[in-house]
Amino acid sequence: MPHRLRDGLSWCLCDQQAVFLDLPRDRYFRLAPDDDRTFRQWAKFGAVGGSASARLVEAGILVACDEPQTPQGPTQMAPPSADLGEEACGEAGLIDIGRSLLAQRRAASAIRRGKLASVVTALARDGAATVPDRDTATAVRRIAAAFGSTPLAMRKARQCLPRALGANALCRTAGALPTLVFGIRLEPFGAHCWLQWNAAVIVGDLEQARMFTPILAVP
Repeated sequence: MPHRLRDGLSWCLCDQQAVFLDLPRDRYFRLAPDDDRTFRQWAKFGAVGGSASARLVEAGILVACDEPQTPQGPTQMAPPSADLGEEACGEAGLIDIGRSLLAQRRAASAIRRGKLASVVTALARDGAATVPDRDTATAVRRIAAAFGSTPLAMRKARQCLPRALGANALCRTAGALPTLVFGIRLEPFGAHCWLQWNAAVIVGDLEQARMFTPILAVP
């Protein structure tokens, strides 16, 4: 019987291991070594033995499907090479900074009210930008500069998700469609979120983003 990856799961290869993000349950996890090898074999060839696939089904990784499907590969995202927050430092005005603070607070409130999966699903569903700015690149630079100018208390590591969501909302209003990227690292485990437009990080710090392997990218 053919199988596919369960809805709500994304994954990446990090240190030669499969790492999963279960967005509906808001958790990251890895498999036992034998199951990890089985899953990576399935991801490469699309089929594994009966008892092995049964373990992955029991673990909630795979689900049965009627027709064979191409296995969902690991998340792929072009590595960033520029940091707009640093490049555009000083280009934001007080109004821009005020808007960035308000957008971040609204995003933080949305996260508190609902599950992360709902917030991300709404973002993916709302995939079209609104009325474009006459100079989208300039608008995005000012947004990046504004978030880079916000108080240190609003730029702590635990604020990476509301900052990225807030910046994303402002970018879409300006006519840009950046990508929200979730990344992980192992030993020690850590997670990070940043907003990327082409090869540039808008929010999330270039050097920090480079330390993480993308596990979910939401355009």
